[in-house]
Amino acid sequence: MKTNCLIIDDEPLARKLLQSHLVRVSNLCLVAECSSALEAMTVIQRNRVDLVFLDIRMPEFDGLQLIKTLPHPPVVIFTTAYREFGADAFDLNALDYLLKPIAFDRFLKAVNKYFDQYFSLPTEPDTEIGWFFVTSERKKVRVSIDQVILIESLDDHVKIHLPDKIISTRDNITFIGNRLPPDEFVRIHRSFIVPVAGVQSISGEGVEVANRLLPLGRAYKQIALARLGFKGK
Repeated sequence: MKTNCLIIDDEPLARKLLQSHLVRVSNLCLVAECSSALEAMTVIQRNRVDLVFLDIRMPEFDGLQLIKTLPHPPVVIFTTAYREFGADAFDLNALDYLLKPIAFDRFLKAVNKYFDQYFSLPTEPDTEIGWFFVTSERKKVRVSIDQVILIESLDDHVKIHLPDKIISTRDNITFIGNRLPPDEFVRIHRSFIVPVAGVQSISGEGVEVANRLLPLGRAYKQIALARLGFKGK
């Protein structure tokens, strides 16, 4: 299955360069190219988008803000002329950070990183079967969705907490979030996804899940509270 890609950049020449790189990779399919983050939101809502090449500095609404507003964003490779946003980008679980002008070999290195981490797994969640696979200890491990207590992102890996064990994987938390039923799970922080039914309490200090008090991230607060039944309160 081809990987559906989206290019978002307010500079026409930057979009053209990325498009010329993208068409040289047979497993990539360009869904659309957008000149603004707001335009891209509509595309993401209406299409299956697996991988985004995203500029950061854009008028009105920048790339970092776009990712923060999406409850389950696609895998993101940032493309920018500015070095100083690297830490912010990786805090949002970016797959890679490319500096303009982007040479084809550097573009290909980032794409190969995507293929290495994600391409062997289905690009669309099949939540009706009740499970998904992650890569753990050089093998594919099946995770039963109804057994997931908590998903926790650490520095270089993700922990999937189950009743009888913890599965450690280098798969991206955003990618794992996309394997989950959106009406049953909610991202409350850049480092945490929790089952809606597993939330024990909510307070100014955070969200209690499995007897752990977890932080409620500012970027995720509004959407998380709405998903948990606190819309407009």
